[in-house]
Amino acid sequence: AIKLNKPEEAIEAYKRAVALDSAYTPALFELANYYYEQGQYPLSHQYFEQFRKASKQSSPQALLLGIKLSKVFHAEDEEASYVMALKNLYPKSQEYLDYLNMKNE
Repeated sequence: AIKLNKPEEAIEAYKRAVALDSAYTPALFELANYYYEQGQYPLSHQYFEQFRKASKQSSPQALLLGIKLSKVFHAEDEEASYVMALKNLYPKSQEYLDYLNMKNE
């Protein structure tokens, strides 16, 4: 559905996947990211927390989303933790460069 540019169908598919397996991290992350992009921050945060609890390790994309959500909810300690992880684990990633650009705005 994403490749066919049908985001509503993709979101419903992700929701069905989470309903079947509440720890299915790809769907949880996609839902968190989608709702962040839509400006629905509480819903995004809810899915992100589920993702974080189910995930064994964080990708640079997940760490950047964690930073963004932490900024929205003024969670400075969480934000610092995500920034440190992103910088230490993925210093040459596009997400770290995006963070640096976001910081300078």
